[in-house]
Amino acid sequence: MPYLEFIDDDKLLKLVREVLEVKTEERNPETDFFENVIDPFSAVFECAIRKIEMEEWMNFERDRQLQKSLQSKVGLFHEKILSELPKWVV
Repeated sequence: MPYLEFIDDDKLLKLVREVLEVKTEERNPETDFFENVIDPFSAVFECAIRKIEMEEWMNFERDRQLQKSLQSKVGLFHEKILSELPKWVV
């Protein structure tokens, strides 16, 4: 019995692996961190509000960026699965 009736198991497992890659991708914390534009003023204010040092904020920001990447991949996962339904396209 397939996992889902409307998509081949191999294709579904491939899509699941694509989502899981976000956790296994090698990330360079020094260069990847600044891949997205970071507002330095926002960072300073957030440190003041949270009463934390900039290094701790950077750790939080790295985690936030990883979470956003995961959310994006999960969204694509949903789109790709739904596109397997009749008359649905991404």
